[in-house]
Amino acid sequence: MNRPSVSFVTFGCRVNQYDEWAMRRILAEGYRLTEGIGDVVLLNACTVTALADR
Repeated sequence: MNRPSVSFVTFGCRVNQYDEWAMRRILAEGYRLTEGIGDVVLLNACTVTALADR
């Protein structure tokens, strides 16, 4: 049986980039990670810093 695919779109600071890395590690056990559009697309966004607001 094929595992569903998951992709990520991350906006924001280095903390968000780390959060994506952590989610990838966890989800790799049950999903196929893809750089394209996956069956599931996770949007990882934050507006804690002024730069992320732009």
